[in-house]
Amino acid sequence: MIDLVEYLREITEYNYALCKIDVPYMTKNFPESYPVGKDLDVYVSYEDYANIISHTKKYFLNCDYIKKYIQTENNFRLRLIENKKLHYQIDITFSDDYVKNRKHRNYFYEVSLETEIKIRQNEVVKNPRKKHHREWLKKWMK
Repeated sequence: MIDLVEYLREITEYNYALCKIDVPYMTKNFPESYPVGKDLDVYVSYEDYANIISHTKKYFLNCDYIKKYIQTENNFRLRLIENKKLHYQIDITFSDDYVKNRKHRNYFYEVSLETEIKIRQNEVVKNPRKKHHREWLKKWMK
């Protein structure tokens, strides 16, 4: 297991926000536990993007999983692999707009409700098979 609580505590200095925490497969006590085989979606300001990537690489450097780094122009993914299967993924994307109006929750920051709605709407367009995003939108867009 990885210690997401400590990871999230260590990145509080950065302007970031988590999203899509309210999904059917999320553990009830996240971040104390997490759903194996899934990912953590992190949006970060452009200014802090390189620093949070560097911090993330260092934090997970000595964990017992095979690490795979995938980087594009505005996204970085750290895949933690165990027995040739995904154990967990940290998915970091820069977006100054998405970290505006973030809110603090327990050990971490999360995007605002308005931002979460935009993200979920984009997810429905990108992958219509993920019904839980449509159901979430129905619940929050009454």
